Amino acid sequence: MLSVDGPHADRSAALFNNRHLVTVVLAIADTDFPAEFTTRQVAVATGLADSLIRPILQRFLAAGLLSPVTAPSSIRGAKYFDAQLNSPAWRGLIALCRELAGSDRL
Repeated sequence: MLSVDGPHADRSAALFNNRHLVTVVLAIADTDFPAEFTTRQVAVATGLADSLIRPILQRFLAAGLLSPVTAPSSIRGAKYFDAQLNSPAWRGLIALCRELAGSDRL
């Protein structure tokens, strides 16, 4: 698991204008989530607040890196996402984030 702060957070802020993007990407890549996951699951995996995770996932949705999953439950229920981690875009992003995290990883 990657700590919330450290040099990787500074690199993440410099490159992506968000200190936690590297942490979130690596949590999605390295955590054994089910095929569909929620903001809350990523928040628990990273130790970050949902309010810090949500905008990152929205950016990934807008970029086509995540797909929304329609749950049969109510509209107000948890929103589920699907990440195609084997896609070229995800593989590249994960590789970059692993390099940025470097020795910061525990």
